[in-house]
Amino acid sequence: SYQNNLAAQMANPADLIGPRKQSDIDAENRGAVIDVYRQRGISDEFLGNSEVTY
Repeated sequence: SYQNNLAAQMANPADLIGPRKQSDIDAENRGAVIDVYRQRGISDEFLGNSEVTY
């Protein structure tokens, strides 16, 4: 059964043999994603949610 579960999780069984070759980057898309991240900032919900008190 573990072999069936492992096989179901593998998108590409060749990944078990070795890593895939590095593909070209999409610098334009990467830059757009980073810009959106910077503009969005950190939400108040995330900032106010902490298990640690100092």
